[in-house]
Amino acid sequence: MRSASSRSLGLLLTSLVTVLAACGSGAPAPAETPQPAPATDNAATDAQRKLAHFVTADGTAGFTLDRSTSTVKLQVDGDKDIVELTQQEQRDGRGELVGYRFVDPTNTVRVAISTSGRVAFYRGKDELWATADKDVAALGPATIKGPPVEKVAPPGAWEKLAGELRAQSVRVKMPELDAKDSASLPKVEAAYAKADAAMFVRYVKPDADGWVARAETVPSTFSGMGYGGGDFATDDDEAARHKSLVKHGVRLIGVSSPERDQGNHILLRRSDKRDELADKTPGLVWEIDGSKVVLVTFDGGRYTVDLNQGSSKSVPIQRGAGPEAGWPAPLQDTYADITVVSSLVKAGVHPKKTLDDMEAIDAEWNACVAKAWKPLRIKTGVNARAEAVRIHKGCGPVADKLAKTVTAFIDERSAARKALHEKAVARAKQVGAAK
Repeated sequence: MRSASSRSLGLLLTSLVTVLAACGSGAPAPAETPQPAPATDNAATDAQRKLAHFVTADGTAGFTLDRSTSTVKLQVDGDKDIVELTQQEQRDGRGELVGYRFVDPTNTVRVAISTSGRVAFYRGKDELWATADKDVAALGPATIKGPPVEKVAPPGAWEKLAGELRAQSVRVKMPELDAKDSASLPKVEAAYAKADAAMFVRYVKPDADGWVARAETVPSTFSGMGYGGGDFATDDDEAARHKSLVKHGVRLIGVSSPERDQGNHILLRRSDKRDELADKTPGLVWEIDGSKVVLVTFDGGRYTVDLNQGSSKSVPIQRGAGPEAGWPAPLQDTYADITVVSSLVKAGVHPKKTLDDMEAIDAEWNACVAKAWKPLRIKTGVNARAEAVRIHKGCGPVADKLAKTVTAFIDERSAARKALHEKAVARAKQVGAAK
């Protein structure tokens, strides 16, 4: 047990050491600047360390990350530059926070931390996980600094072409015409009458890796009605009987279901690929939305062309109408069905009477086949397929009536398109675009 005198002596010696330290041999007083926290501080995760040196898990890279002030800074081992970083949130597809990334003034991600506390270092496209390994002093002023500048990729070839074509499009040069007017033959005629040489273009069919242009009679925003199928359909022989439609690439198919009193229809379907635009077809660019071009041909055919051909090197639109000798014959696609007619009516570019007539005929077909099926529902051992052939042939006059109505619509529109084609050809020659 220590005595009171021993304790007094200890206090005296302590006081003497303190005085000597203050008045001794001129040694500098301890620095008052804050020192970095040791690597063994109380940080539970590496991301909680505001100032530390880090090394990647594979040992190939090291860096100092300084978040001890409002300006985040990074210095990679071996680099003299100190780079200012900007912190940005990272969220997943559901909008939940998953961490933060730190980008340099070129908007390149250099470091990221996760909400779980992990730190990642980015070197090119490589993401390398890193851990704090030692104490460091705070970094000095940034030598590369400033807010991140968003990288703007140079426009691709199709984007440049889209800009050039848009400037010469009907919608830009003739703002009095709108999107649905591209389906109106009188409005298309008016556009051709005012078109100058710079507005004429021609279609070039893409290679096998590209996407061909296809007919779209009316803008998709004015899409019309359509009918579904049934259990039984008319056979090929019956469909081929309607030769007035076959020549336009239209296949007529009557459908019905034994137990159905409603929903039995006459369907019209494409029988070939006439909706694909032929190579070297001339026309006007009506409008452009992104990479999608609406091309209206000399005969008023409306097609959609994609300038972005993906991996294909094809350029599907070229300036100028090209030589007349290379132009394909007009009226490449004359297909029509209930969807085409109702779309034209919806867009306000065709009278409603044709649509009313088609719907009335379809209702007549439904009544005819439903009446024929009804007594068979209570019978057993019925050969439904054979009965369907019989019933559809019995209701054949109704199908004939629809074929006649649709053919009349196609013929009338085709005559107008042919007249338009002649005027467009004359205009192309007049302004010197046919070369």
